[in-house]
Formats: sequence, structure tokens, C-alpha cells
Amino acid sequence: MRRPSRREKIKATALELAARGGPEALTISAIAAAAGLTPPAVYYHYPSKDAVLLEGLRDLGSAYLDALARAAETARRSGRPGQIAVELLGWAADTPHIRAYFIAGPNLTPPIAALLHEHRVQAVTVLHGVTLHAPGGPSAAEAAVLAVALLSLLETAITASCAGDRSVRALGRGMFAQEIAELIEAVTAG
Repeated sequence: MRRPSRREKIKATALELAARGGPEALTISAIAAAAGLTPPAVYYHYPSKDAVLLEGLRDLGSAYLDALARAAETARRSGRPGQIAVELLGWAADTPHIRAYFIAGPNLTPPIAALLHEHRVQAVTVLHGVTLHAPGGPSAAEAAVLAVALLSLLETAITASCAGDRSVRALGRGMFAQEIAELIEAVTAG
């Protein structure tokens, strides 16, 4: 097994810090200290903390969209839209630092905000493909609204699951995923 490169280590460290404290927790000095490097070593690989975070979020976003597409395909094949939640929450539980991807706030740089927006548009497109085939045959406009609602629900569920919030702790991750799946089934059934 190959050792991660310094660049990968810097990126993973930045995502870990962002997952714990948001983008505000990121400084080149904090990234360097947590990675066991010096600030000049970080600057050698990245021009700024925002560049590190942008690359990490781009990688996480790509993995998220791939997982969403696989989950949506499974849901389409099974005729059970709720399967998206079960598969996606399972994927998120196994994905280091995914919580960093769902950060939000006024301190996001325009390139990071644009990247997250672009990914959400792609996610809505994937979900629209699922909601178009929902029972009751919603119109394309209704399916689009359902897709936006499902994206919001899925992002909130992933964030809650990653944070281990009270409802996740009370139900357990498996039951939490099942409850979200049932909610998706109810919403898409009309």
C-alpha cells in the first residue's frame, strides 16, 4: 500500500479541520501543524487555504455525486426511491471528512460557493430522474420540486448522521436511514 503524498495529506488534514470547525478553523498554520508539516511546506503545494479546501471539496463532491448516481440507479431499478437514503447514508458513514462537504455559511469564498452550487444542480438533475418515475406520474415541474426537496432532506440527513445528532443517537444509524427512506417513499408517493 502506498503512502499518501504530502499533497494528499495536506488536503485530508484541511478537510478534517473543516469538518470539525468549518472553514473558519482553517489557516495554513493550523493545517501545517495538524499535518506535521511547516507552513512553507503547505505553501509549496497550495497557494492558500482556500485552494486546499477547494480541491478537497471538489474531490468529495465528485465522490458524493458518484454515490448519489449509484443510489439513484438502485432506487430506479427497485422502484423504491427511499433506497437512495439507505445507500447514501451508508456511503457517508464510510467516507472520511464528508461533513466538510456540507459546510455552509457566509465565509465561503466565491469559488467554493460556486462549486457547491454546481454540485447541487447536478444532484437535483440526478434526483429529478428518480422523481419523474415516482408513483402517480408527477409532471416534470412537480418532479423537479420533489427533487429539490429530496436533495434538502438528504443533505440534512447526512449532516445529522455525520454529527451524530440526538435523533441519530436515539434511533441508531440504521433505523435513522430507514426512517429517512420511509419519508422519501411517502413524499414521492404523492
